[in-house]
Amino acid sequence: MANLSYYASNNFLNAMLRGTAFPLPSNIYLGLFTTPISSPAGTGGTECSGGSYARQPCTLTNFAAASNGATSNGSTITFTQATSPGWGTVQGWGLYDALTVGNLLLYGTLVGTNDVQTVSTTGQLTAGTYTLNPNGVTTPAIPFNATAAQILELLEYAGGAGNFTVSFSGNRFDQATPGSLVITFTGSLGSASQTLMTLTPTGITGGTLSIAHTTTGSTGNLVVGAGSTVSFANGAFTVSDL
Repeated sequence: MANLSYYASNNFLNAMLRGTAFPLPSNIYLGLFTTPISSPAGTGGTECSGGSYARQPCTLTNFAAASNGATSNGSTITFTQATSPGWGTVQGWGLYDALTVGNLLLYGTLVGTNDVQTVSTTGQLTAGTYTLNPNGVTTPAIPFNATAAQILELLEYAGGAGNFTVSFSGNRFDQATPGSLVITFTGSLGSASQTLMTLTPTGITGGTLSIAHTTTGSTGNLVVGAGSTVSFANGAFTVSDL
């Protein structure tokens, strides 16, 4: 996700509503920040410095034509290898119209990965309940034949509203050829590694339940020490939802 700076948004509005030419940059440069730039003005933030850090030119033709409100880099963007003492923990980014100083155009935070945990069964369940403990808090008893919506309600009761998405990959546990229950941590629990939940069955019959990590979440932050190289592969740097 990205934000327009006041500089960019003011020029965009002037171009759209007043017919003023937008001052297009001759090139754009990607900068990295240890403290993210603040919204809505696009001010503040602490850009990396020292350790051979420099903004990386992206070229105007690097990004594909925007589609559905998003665009990604078309070729790899690689920064110079960090030297001592490194750059610290990178949390945000900014696109500028100059290699140094210049005008901030767009900015955002590095996007993390949501933790995903999957509950599976060895057979079609016929009775019983089970509990999970998101964020260390145990849910009320979850019926063996609960729907995804019912499970979501019980998870949110224990772990907070807006912090999960729940879906079945295939059939529910009480149906023939049952699938798996996919639980994704979002909201305040998203973009972070979550402890694998404990699954406690009570009176479960017809199969055995188990839980496993499908995806281990991460903050998206980059710890850049001496000798580290930061690189965004083709399509890995996305600007969307301005």
